Amino acid sequence: MNLTEYSIRHRLTIYVLIVLIVMVGASTYVSMPRESFPEVEIPLIIVSTVYPGVAPADMETLITRPIETELKGISGIKEIRSTSSESLSSIQVEFNPEVDLDTAIQKVREKVDLAKADLPPEVDDPRIQDVDISRIPILVVSMTGEVGLVRLTDIAKDLKDDLEALPGVNRVQIIGGKTREVHVYVDPKRLSFYEVSLADIVKSVGRENLNIPGGEIEVGRLKYLVRLPAEIEDPMEIEDFVIEVRDGEPIYIRDVAYVEYGFEEEATLSRVDQNPSVTLTIEKRTGSNLIAVADSVKAELARQQAGLPEGTVVTILGDQSQQIREMVSELENNILSGLILVVAVLMAFLGFRNSVFVAIAIPLSMLISFVGIQWMGYTLNMIVLFSLILVLGMLVDNAVVIVENIYRHREMGKDGITAASVGTQEVAMPVIASTITTLCAFAPMLIWPGMIGNFMSYLPVTLMIALSASLLVALVFNPTLCAYFMTAPPKTKAKSEGKFLSRYRKLLGWLLEPAPDEGTIGYFFRNWALPLVFVLFAFLGMVIFMAAMLLETEHPAIYVVATWLIGVGTVAFALQGAVWLVWSLARLATGWSPYVTDRRSAAIWTMGALFAFTLAAYSVLGQGMEFFPEMDPEQIFVDVEAPSGATLETSDEIVRRIEARTGKTQDLLHTVANIGSKGISIMGGAALGGGAGGVSNNSRITLDLVDRQERERRNSLLTMEEVREAISNLDGAEIKVDKPQQGPQVGKPVTIRIVGDDFDELARLTQEVKTRIRSVPGLVNLDDDLDRGKPEIRLHVDRIEAMLAGVNTQEIATMVQTALRGTEASKYRIGEDEYDITVRLAPEARSSLDDLGDLTVPDEDGIPIPLRTLVEIEPGVGPAAVNRVDLKRVVTIDGDVVRARGRTEDSVRQEVATRLTKIDFPPGYRWSFAGSNQEEQESQAFLQRAFVIAVLLISLVLVTQFDSLILPITIMISVLLSLIGVLWGLIITGTPFGIIMTGIGVISLAGIVVNNAIVLCDFIRRLRESGMEKTKAVIEAGIIRLRPVLLTAVTTVLGLIPLTLGINIDLFKGTISPGGQSSQWWGPMGVAVIFGLTVATVLTLVVVPVTYHSLDSLSGALTNFPDRWRRRRAGSGLPDGAEIQAREAREAQ
Repeated sequence: MNLTEYSIRHRLTIYVLIVLIVMVGASTYVSMPRESFPEVEIPLIIVSTVYPGVAPADMETLITRPIETELKGISGIKEIRSTSSESLSSIQVEFNPEVDLDTAIQKVREKVDLAKADLPPEVDDPRIQDVDISRIPILVVSMTGEVGLVRLTDIAKDLKDDLEALPGVNRVQIIGGKTREVHVYVDPKRLSFYEVSLADIVKSVGRENLNIPGGEIEVGRLKYLVRLPAEIEDPMEIEDFVIEVRDGEPIYIRDVAYVEYGFEEEATLSRVDQNPSVTLTIEKRTGSNLIAVADSVKAELARQQAGLPEGTVVTILGDQSQQIREMVSELENNILSGLILVVAVLMAFLGFRNSVFVAIAIPLSMLISFVGIQWMGYTLNMIVLFSLILVLGMLVDNAVVIVENIYRHREMGKDGITAASVGTQEVAMPVIASTITTLCAFAPMLIWPGMIGNFMSYLPVTLMIALSASLLVALVFNPTLCAYFMTAPPKTKAKSEGKFLSRYRKLLGWLLEPAPDEGTIGYFFRNWALPLVFVLFAFLGMVIFMAAMLLETEHPAIYVVATWLIGVGTVAFALQGAVWLVWSLARLATGWSPYVTDRRSAAIWTMGALFAFTLAAYSVLGQGMEFFPEMDPEQIFVDVEAPSGATLETSDEIVRRIEARTGKTQDLLHTVANIGSKGISIMGGAALGGGAGGVSNNSRITLDLVDRQERERRNSLLTMEEVREAISNLDGAEIKVDKPQQGPQVGKPVTIRIVGDDFDELARLTQEVKTRIRSVPGLVNLDDDLDRGKPEIRLHVDRIEAMLAGVNTQEIATMVQTALRGTEASKYRIGEDEYDITVRLAPEARSSLDDLGDLTVPDEDGIPIPLRTLVEIEPGVGPAAVNRVDLKRVVTIDGDVVRARGRTEDSVRQEVATRLTKIDFPPGYRWSFAGSNQEEQESQAFLQRAFVIAVLLISLVLVTQFDSLILPITIMISVLLSLIGVLWGLIITGTPFGIIMTGIGVISLAGIVVNNAIVLCDFIRRLRESGMEKTKAVIEAGIIRLRPVLLTAVTTVLGLIPLTLGINIDLFKGTISPGGQSSQWWGPMGVAVIFGLTVATVLTLVVVPVTYHSLDSLSGALTNFPDRWRRRRAGSGLPDGAEIQAREAREAQ
């Protein structure tokens, strides 16, 4: 007793199981965490080292190089990138994805410990950390109001504590605003007069402002805690601190300085809609439900809104939960739409009740899939949700085949239980084989390497879970329900075939009808076997070529043989077809037989010609290639880089001019300006707030657009062009218009690395490269990371003079740092809040080079010595950063591609490469593409190998299933020809061939196309084994399988149409609206599957029968060739010219 029979006989168990699946699956779906993107593990470790006051070139020599030298010995490293800037060395160690991250961190820590021996003794210990994608904010909240930034900052701090107490919230950060600080401003002249140093003031504040526990004392029967509460209650008390007592007279801080209770010096400015703002970023805990966390945060904000000061506005600028809601809504509506479409289509063939048996496969398979997905530890993210949408139309394929076959047996008069048992057993093995072949198509994607592979690995796993669930439903639940609830068709007289079936029967009969023998010449021109042999030649060459790619062999002989087979097969096929056409036209002109040629030959030649024509048409009409689809952004970035050394006020002036020009941008919701910082980016969207520590000449303006459904202009890429045009003639800064990068971060479309040693030569080459490629059409936002530095003042210490004065370089550096930047001496506490007490020179004493030279350093006797006597003051410009890749100095040039101007990433890169080859690079200097181009090449190479692996796995399953080579070759040829539909789909829709999305679509299509061909070929085999003649068996199998073939194709296509067309049919609200970003993301894959499957369905119904018939005849001819040859030699021999003329005369009569 097999599984199906057991299920039919124990229907009560099946009914209970269905109820359990519904309950557990629904509960799992509701409780599953929802996220925007998968929480993939990024194999990147960052080593950061701080060495205050050290120039970038010295940071490279003293810190970066020793650590890099040790790190390069670690196995599994993909790339080492480093940036040496003032006081900071940052090294990024990227590992191959297969390396365990915990092990990698341990190895990096060990190597860094070894490198410490080569570092300066006073340097801070290097900090080692990994990159956690869960730290990306899920919400960014901005507060503006009339109460001022000080009050807004206090409100933000209180709100921070309340939000961090919410379940699922990991951390809340405050960005921007004004933070209080106690300033001890020193007068350098009075400092010199009293012969005290800055270090003396720092020590005085630190030793007087204390709260130290003194232990405890026992008095009588009680114990008392002893403490020294010497902390100040008022900042002005600092002025009464004694620095030292000299000759019995105390020197107070007020004698050399004054105290001011003010605010930290602003490094950044932040505005929302031109109003000063304070920003909070909210991060969730790993594994928590993003939507639930976002809802709880919004509820808390709404609750506290009433208690905020009047006029305070709380604005949510970045909300990842909204995107997740849209995708979940699309999934739910696609499931319901699929149910309705399936029922509507099947009703025409099977009736309403029987169509429900098929439609029930969708919710049951989905609910089982949710349980499996959660068991794998996955969340409902963009990749998982689309995978479920993609598989939606395929979930009913198995159910259609089984239910339709059961219905056919009911039409034959069998009772429900017998029809369910026999009908399921009849197609069970083909259904299992077809499901396995589909799984084989997706299986190679499980080993996709790199960041893209980690990101996309959720797709094949989700699909495999869902397809396995659909197989279980088809073999267990559908037969049981059909056995007891399927209605038998009314008993009527034997009805004749409909017009469609009758015409299909005639078409197959006409194609398979043999042509009369024509003798030697006619046999050559009309022989169906010749084009098939030529096709097999080319097919064999392609198999060898793909196998060589899979094995990554570099042996030239293999590629020569493969190319020769493909060339000979293709050329011979084309020549035979051309000669056949001329010969046939000549025969027709003389009024000869209507059977000009064997129709199998015509069908094979026509398909080959159509395939070649499609390739030629795509080479002319195709839109090129792209890595990821172009997405309509929800936000637009305007990045501003003022000249090096520009003050915050200068940058602010430029940003205000841009705000004025972009304020009336169409579909604009909010404008967020960050001066001195590029703020915070959110994957899948962006919201910004001013960073705590910025670069005064860098700024970013974020234009937040209204919801997609409310926009007047549907394509926000045109809005980007409008913004770019509005600020194109703005001078005084470098300005780039950009958008958030979706999905895995792979860099800019055009990224060029120039490698060399000399900084000046790199700068020259960088300028020449930018000049050459700046005019490439479609290339915008051209930029480089060669920071030519900002104005600086170098203090060259006279070591001899310093030694004679008893002063060392460290003391001079510390004094200068305290004087200009300030040194934190202690903390001022009010309740739970604490603020820095900073000692530095008064603002009026640090505004010129003379002020710098007047600074004094105490000698060993405490006598102040002017700084200008110990150092040489030299103004200049120095590099702000030194970048390296794999231990070599590198300059990176990158740019974006505007596809709205008719250019693709691939075409732009080709033109850039052409122009770069004309530049004469000196010895030791070279250029290469990096960024998304590097990831694109790796992904393209993998997808090619994945397609080969998928084809080989599918072929293995087919050979095992049919124990024959004829049927597998027939099916695989149909898979190859399905590319006709894919390419014409891309041409018709104007869609570029996406390396990722279209590539996955083609691999998916390979698994889907074989399903119907398997069932059709299995029926042909069954009918022939029962004794039916070959031609009749092929025709009858085609007639029997016509209905399920059409139904499975239609249901799969209908399930993808809303997503591909970008239409969101909301059945809950009764609205139809443009689809969200997921439709743009996955649309190219939908185009590939829809058009490819449509063409493949026609091929299954026409080309598969013809190809099978021809291959079987060829196999028989080759098997019987020795006997036929011996009989022919023993007879009259080959026909001569007289016999041919006599035969033509008889046929003419």
